[in-house]
Amino acid sequence: METVKDLGHIYCFVKVGQFRSYSQAATALGVSRSFLSKSVKELEDKLGAALLKRNTRAVDFTEFGKHYYQSCVGHLDEIERISKHSKEQFKPTKDKVRVSLAGAYGEDVIAPMLASIATKNPGVEVDLVFSTELVDIRSGEYDLAIRVSLSQPKKGHAFQIS
Repeated sequence: METVKDLGHIYCFVKVGQFRSYSQAATALGVSRSFLSKSVKELEDKLGAALLKRNTRAVDFTEFGKHYYQSCVGHLDEIERISKHSKEQFKPTKDKVRVSLAGAYGEDVIAPMLASIATKNPGVEVDLVFSTELVDIRSGEYDLAIRVSLSQPKKGHAFQIS
């Protein structure tokens, strides 16, 4: 059996079984009735047995289909529970950029620029710290430090930004 493809067929079969209707299951899954019908038919062909009895008014299980449904539904519920739990537990985290700014230039010019960048990039969190203290970028506490000075600092790197 092609496991992933078969899981899709099983999922379709279980949904049809839950609703006892191809139309309602198709609406719930956002697919066509013909897609569901083909999917269930492929599963029946692979299993070599009919799963559902179809008539103009309703869909019901065959004896084999009822047993197969009961065996599958618990496993699919468990897969959905695991997926939901994993999604909640491992939500994507934001990238955090910590910036040390000093003086009015940092507050009036740089901070609004960084706020604009953060707004345009929702996956980035910008943490601004206003301080005149010189910081050592290599310590890892900050990702960027911006200072205003007329002279080159004695240690570290300096770049003209405006």
